Amino acid sequence: MPIYFQTDVSFSDIYMNDNVWYAFPDSEDQKGGADVIRELRASSTSIPIRVCKSFFEGGEWDDYDYDKKVLLLIEDLNKVKKVLDKGALVCFYMAEWTENLEKLKKNSRKIFNFALEESGALFDTYPPKDIKRYKP
Repeated sequence: MPIYFQTDVSFSDIYMNDNVWYAFPDSEDQKGGADVIRELRASSTSIPIRVCKSFFEGGEWDDYDYDKKVLLLIEDLNKVKKVLDKGALVCFYMAEWTENLEKLKKNSRKIFNFALEESGALFDTYPPKDIKRYKP
């Protein structure tokens, strides 16, 4: 199945679509973040992608320990691939993803470039699908 880009995820999306997996940016400590991020963590169909040490002040990644942080990204993006390879539909929470990419761009340019390249490769391999509306 494909990736589906979604710019806004609501609590009802999470619980009414129990066959949909949600990929979203998360912190290493898995604390804090927007309400919907905290709710996604509790879902059995969540795929957190670590992009910072913490969502609290001062928790942004820098390029120190680049190799360790890149391995975390690879591990998390591989989980997305594994779920897609099993035929699942994955909703990629783009609003939070792009917001966190901007933080990476500002604080850790090398990790930003890696995250951009790897997520782009994921989207190329599993192209996002459009939802077409048919008129009755």
